Amino acid sequence: MPHFTDQKQFFAIDEKYKNMGFATRSIHGGCNPDFLHGGVVPSIEMSTTYAQPAPGVPSSAFDYSRCGNPTVLAFQRNLASMEGGKFAFAMHTGMSATISVMSLLKQGDHLLCIDDVYGGT
Repeated sequence: MPHFTDQKQFFAIDEKYKNMGFATRSIHGGCNPDFLHGGVVPSIEMSTTYAQPAPGVPSSAFDYSRCGNPTVLAFQRNLASMEGGKFAFAMHTGMSATISVMSLLKQGDHLLCIDDVYGGT
């Protein structure tokens, strides 16, 4: 497995599927055998933080799970592959989704939501 320092580099792995049928892209996009054990289904990443040789110096494409982790990246790659896109984006947490939506709003915009919305919102 090559050493990636940027999450965008992972999407290039799925280029080989771009001219294949939807079923092939759906099954194989984002699903490479685990380089350590050979598992063919992406495992669920439970870590929240990743080792760094020094503060602010990630040792891989991941530093903190809210900013990306292998599980969400596999889903993004699979979604991009199914849609025939180069990249796809999925939120890692509910607060990430909330902040992303809120950052799209301008002064005077309106946002409708239910009255049972998450308290941190």
